[in-house]
Amino acid sequence: MKTKKHILILAMIIGFISKGFCDFYVDKVNGNDLWDGSALTPWKTIQNACDNATPGSTVFIKAATYYENLSMNVSGTAGNYITFRNYQNDVVTVDGSNATGVLLDITNQSYIKIIGLNFANCVGNNSEGVYIAGTSHHIEITRNKIYNIHFSSNPGAPVNSNTNANPFLVWGDNGTTSIKHILVDSNEIYNCRTGFSEALTMDGNVDTFEVSYNKVHDITNIGILAAGNYGVCSVPANDQSRHGDIKWNTVYNCISAYATSGGIYVDGGTYITIENNNIRHCGYGVEVGCEIVGKTSSYVTVRNNLMYNNEQSAIALGGYNYPSGSGKVTNTKILNNTCFNNDTTSSGVGEIAITYSENCMFKNNIFYAGSQNIFISNELNSTSLTLDYNLYYSAGGTGSAEFNWNGTNYTGFTNYKTGTSKDANSSFANPQFVSNSTTNPNLHITTSSSAKNTGDPAFTPASGEKDIDNEARVNETVVDIGADEYCAPGSVLVLNEINGINVYPNPVSDELTIDFSKINFEKANIKITDISGMEIYNSAVAYNSGENIIDFSQYRSGIYILNLNIDGACGNIKIIRK
Repeated sequence: MKTKKHILILAMIIGFISKGFCDFYVDKVNGNDLWDGSALTPWKTIQNACDNATPGSTVFIKAATYYENLSMNVSGTAGNYITFRNYQNDVVTVDGSNATGVLLDITNQSYIKIIGLNFANCVGNNSEGVYIAGTSHHIEITRNKIYNIHFSSNPGAPVNSNTNANPFLVWGDNGTTSIKHILVDSNEIYNCRTGFSEALTMDGNVDTFEVSYNKVHDITNIGILAAGNYGVCSVPANDQSRHGDIKWNTVYNCISAYATSGGIYVDGGTYITIENNNIRHCGYGVEVGCEIVGKTSSYVTVRNNLMYNNEQSAIALGGYNYPSGSGKVTNTKILNNTCFNNDTTSSGVGEIAITYSENCMFKNNIFYAGSQNIFISNELNSTSLTLDYNLYYSAGGTGSAEFNWNGTNYTGFTNYKTGTSKDANSSFANPQFVSNSTTNPNLHITTSSSAKNTGDPAFTPASGEKDIDNEARVNETVVDIGADEYCAPGSVLVLNEINGINVYPNPVSDELTIDFSKINFEKANIKITDISGMEIYNSAVAYNSGENIIDFSQYRSGIYILNLNIDGACGNIKIIRK
């Protein structure tokens, strides 16, 4: 006879099983898809997990190369995501060498997390790495690598509108129901020949997304694209990617042989913020345009980015052939960016290329031109275009500065201001970067910089806005011009504070310092987990220990949670590993 205690335990076990709160395992070498997927009797294929995982479960995938084309056929529920991730630090690769098509297809599914996997070697026209479509929502793709996704096995194959490969594609093709709540964070996408397509794309009926802390590089076209108006979904009013944040990404070597490719491009999107990105060695740095006639890109904010050594301009804004050959750009703000030594191919466009726009603004930006001394190429006579409180500089000096404004060439900064009535409160002066080396610049400003405290005095940071170092956007009374807000060397800026504890730097590259010197305590503990909740560090803190230094160089780029327990009081801090 079962006792009441035994009945209670059995009921609890049945309850957990019915809710799906369990872990599953995939082991290509030792698994069998006829088993139950437990740690002792794992499944053999990832696809079997994609068919059978339950809400609230985590699928741990053990090291191997899995030659599979995965189709996600399960969904989690609110608060009970299904997580697919590598087991411990195992290297797990979903490899398309034996097949073309899509490596991971997530269509009409929800509450899914994909963490720490590789998607690689998918070659052939219309090949795709990760594909999200239909009515999918609440999908998180974090800390994965996507590489060698090529439209052709021939590196010299000709490119046209019918040759495409998409390493990462969110395709909002449902006319009435948008794809929502998509997080693409801390991934690396690289070494892909994409033809007419891009590395990371949001297109069509996509509403509410975040693309953050990714590294996108060595792509034969655009790095990151937010697009619209291409007929991806059947309802024109919904056919726009929108309400998106593209932030803290590093984008480089995204160059097309047949057109100028932006590191980050908004083409037909709306209500999108591009901030705190590092973009170099691309065609354009950031482009905000609209290629479809009669359509618009609107309400885009480009702020606090570093853009340098790009083939043409740092920033391209507007409809390139409005009204007969393209759409237009409206209500867009270009704020507090640092642009250095762009137009490396000497195309003549300079740091800023402007075509047709309406009600757009450039403020608080640094434009440091290369040896051509060319700053602006403005065409098509935009409406209500504001430029002010910017800082211009080139080694050639103010008298040699060149501006092409609606067909009129102005030589000399003063002549430009007089002739255009723009940049009334802007100046021509050396921003005094830490290093203006064109090969490896350090674009932080120094204490005597002309950019310091000279931005628009009416400027107020947006909620949560930070400079390029994740520090306060206004450090004194007036915002600094450019992406960097000056902070005195050797000072400790308290980015996050729990009971007087200083944690810095954040983001971190190598060493994270946790300074307890300002507080007294009896017991303290430091715990760090990755974004999936897996513990990677746990240590007690000695009484009056002062600074505790943690080696972060061993960890992958991404987001981590630092938990501090001080005499029973707990607090969490989000730590960013560059």
